[in-house]
Formats: sequence, C-alpha cells, structure tokens
Amino acid sequence: MNPGNLRVNRDGGLIKIAGDLTLGSFRRLLAAIHQATEEKGFADITLDFSATTSAFPAPMCALLAICARLRDERDVDLTLIRPTEGKLRRLFANANWAHLATSRKFEGSTWQPTDVMPARRFSSPEEQENIVRQIVDAVLSSPAGLTRRDLAAFEWAVFEIADNVLRHADSPQGGFVQLSQYPTRQQVEFVVADAGRGIPQTMRTTRPGLSDAEALGLSIERGITSTEAGMGHGLFGTQQASRVGTGEVGSIGV
Repeated sequence: MNPGNLRVNRDGGLIKIAGDLTLGSFRRLLAAIHQATEEKGFADITLDFSATTSAFPAPMCALLAICARLRDERDVDLTLIRPTEGKLRRLFANANWAHLATSRKFEGSTWQPTDVMPARRFSSPEEQENIVRQIVDAVLSSPAGLTRRDLAAFEWAVFEIADNVLRHADSPQGGFVQLSQYPTRQQVEFVVADAGRGIPQTMRTTRPGLSDAEALGLSIERGITSTEAGMGHGLFGTQQASRVGTGEVGSIGV
C-alpha cells in the first residue's frame, strides 16, 4: 500500500492520523509522536484516528509499545480516538488496540475467535509461553487442517522472536504480540513488537561501529548474537523457515 496515502498532522499534543496506517508509512506517525513528546514536551497526547481508513497489526503493535514506554518512562497521558468508519472502529476494539493504548477509556477486547489472537502484552517467560501456546492452538483450529508437527518451525519461530524481547530488548514494558490469519491468501501473520533498544543498538553492545544496515544484516546470520556464544539462532532460523514456507520477515525500528 502506498505510504504516501497516510497524512499525519500535529497541533500541539493533538495528532491526527488520516488515510492508511501501514508498516511503510508508520514512521510518519512515530516522528509526530517524538516531536510532540521529546522535542516539545507535551505530557497530554491525543491520537485521533477518526479519519484513518485502514490500519494493520504490525504498525499498531509497534505503536502500543511506544505508548507503554511513554506512559511508564515519561508519565505521558495518552488518549486514543477510534476511527469513524464502522468496520475499522470495531477492529480497534476487537483487536484490543484501543484498550492497550488507553485502558482507562476502553475495556479489554471480549472478541474470542478460535483462529486469531487479539493483541496481547507479555513481560515474563510464563506469559510468553502462554501466548505461544495460544497462538499455536489458534493456527491449529484454522480450516487448513494443520497438525502440530506441521507447525513445528512456526511454533519455534514465535517462541524465539518473543524470547528475544525478554532477553535482548531491555524493555521494562515487555512486548506486544498479535496473530492474524488470512484464509483466502493462505497466510498466517504474527507480529511481535517492543520499544526497547532495537537490533542495531543491541548488536553494537559487542560490535561497536556497526551501521544500522550492517547490524540488521548480521543479526540474521547463523550463530550471531549480541551476548552468549553459541546462541544467535532465533532470527536466522526464523528467516530460513519463512523462506522455506514462502513467507517473509519484516521489521521496523521504533
């Protein structure tokens, strides 16, 4: 989707998001939030999605991670206004985006389909394991008729990516994860997001001088890790599994 379709306008602490919020256009919203909070020092931020026409799990989970960090570390008071369009407005509630962004205003999602998982927050190994189990159970309940053996690589990848958040991100807020399925395209998508140090900064703890591009490229090589020798299989294995399954791995720095 064309990233030029997104329009982000800021007036003080009010940020209006119009058009399509995609992974490709997300940085525009991120820049507006950074300007309002870090540069201008506003402590009351309203994210107005009333004119938004579409939004997707990857940028929304990244946004939730940022909101959590701003609340915890900067004491920023965040308010979310849902889209006006009915279907998208319901998605903000069902996917748990509205609640996780502004819990004092919106109740948690009561949507409980068997084959997807609304956005969830995790901050401990126990919560991580529970979420991975729920994700695998959701995929197993899809019409595709898959078995747990079929999903071995997928289950491993979900666990490893979520584990990276707890081991390497240095994010007190933990991470956010969501599962979506697209039966007509025969696709499964899981999103894991955090507002921690990010891959480049984490890799530079043991390899100073790496550029962002070099750090990202190195992070998906076999046996490469920012800490323990002999580890470093998570991102590499996930990338390889996605290629075998004709899928793809995407990332965005927040």
